[in-house]
Amino acid sequence: VALPDYGSTGRALALLALGPLAMAGWLANYVPAYFAAQRAEAQRGNEQFFASVRYGLGLAGYFVYVLLWTAALAVFIGWPALLVPLLLYGSAHLYLRWRESFELWRQAARTRSLAPDQLARLRARRAEILGAVGVRPAAASS
Repeated sequence: VALPDYGSTGRALALLALGPLAMAGWLANYVPAYFAAQRAEAQRGNEQFFASVRYGLGLAGYFVYVLLWTAALAVFIGWPALLVPLLLYGSAHLYLRWRESFELWRQAARTRSLAPDQLARLRARRAEILGAVGVRPAAASS
């Protein structure tokens, strides 16, 4: 509702073109993220601390993961292995940006498929909620 023009065909093509690189980034960074989530799930005592526990474990685990990959590849390829941290961090960042953009595109595409009266009701409800929390809604561009 907030970004109706985000679901454009051009953006869909860009997402499609970057999809394989984003999925490679997801795959390259899956192991530390998975283990951080599993350990956080096992160690959390309170629901409100889950994200901070997962973040801390993920940060420490990711550092070790990158260090191990860099050291292992340094044995085989030498100094170019120093590019491993940049490649891993860059691919993780690309995946996160791609995923966020994909979700916004998907939501905007769904919004554009709504009937005009449904869209008007949603926009009015959004303005009402934003007004209730003290945020002035930006002018909607259709």
